[in-house]
Amino acid sequence: MTAISFYRYELVDEVMTLTLSEKPEEEGFTVHFMHATWEDDEHTHEVANGSDDSAETAVTAWSIADRVLSVTFEPEAAEELGFDEDLELELELPDAGIAEVRRRLTEILVDVPESR
Repeated sequence: MTAISFYRYELVDEVMTLTLSEKPEEEGFTVHFMHATWEDDEHTHEVANGSDDSAETAVTAWSIADRVLSVTFEPEAAEELGFDEDLELELELPDAGIAEVRRRLTEILVDVPESR
């Protein structure tokens, strides 16, 4: 399981982006969850890896429990991104950081509600 100690949320050019990384400055494992606000009617999201390979509507399920973010990807998207279909990330973040990650994923993955 990959430990995530860095996160950043940005809204640039009407694109919401949540970046999760092993270390600051996006070193090590990095994943970007993105949603363009102008696509709200289409309810789509995009995911990119640290090499900027990306896939649209890549996530089929996600949840946060016990400081672990679990994400399930479409098989083709996982292959394109170089991720396992079932990815688990240990969130080594303060409680407020985990709450913000959950809130931002809820906004960005608008087409995939959190599994509980």
